[in-house]
Amino acid sequence: TDKKHLTAMNINFTTLALWLTGCYMGVTVAMAVDFAAGIWKARRMGVMRTSRRFRQTALKAGRYFLPMVCLSCVDILTFSLLKVPVFTLLMSVFNIFCEWRSVMESTHDKKEIARTAQALAALARNKDNPVLAISELLRLIEGGSQAGD
Repeated sequence: TDKKHLTAMNINFTTLALWLTGCYMGVTVAMAVDFAAGIWKARRMGVMRTSRRFRQTALKAGRYFLPMVCLSCVDILTFSLLKVPVFTLLMSVFNIFCEWRSVMESTHDKKEIARTAQALAALARNKDNPVLAISELLRLIEGGSQAGD
């Protein structure tokens, strides 16, 4: 029975390790995407990429991963009760959401977001009449290009 118990504990801790690895990998990938989007935006705008901005990414990683490590310790202590690292998972979801918002800010300016919202509203208003929907979309596009976009 001791051997079965140890095997069950190994399986449980392997599951915990997989969950935690997934959480950390998700945040790491989200940060990499945000980093790439930031470089893309800087290149598109002709802004020089400086080491100060790169250091900010490293500092952000510290702000994300230090609390996650602390919460991972809590999850390890509570794993026999919860079976899923709830605290680390919630923190990683929050961090990934923050990175997603940052990517959206990097890849879309406010005018593009407003124009997209108008286009979606036009499609929703005219969902039953595709001809009217297309004509309204074309009107929005022409209005945007006349405004100097």
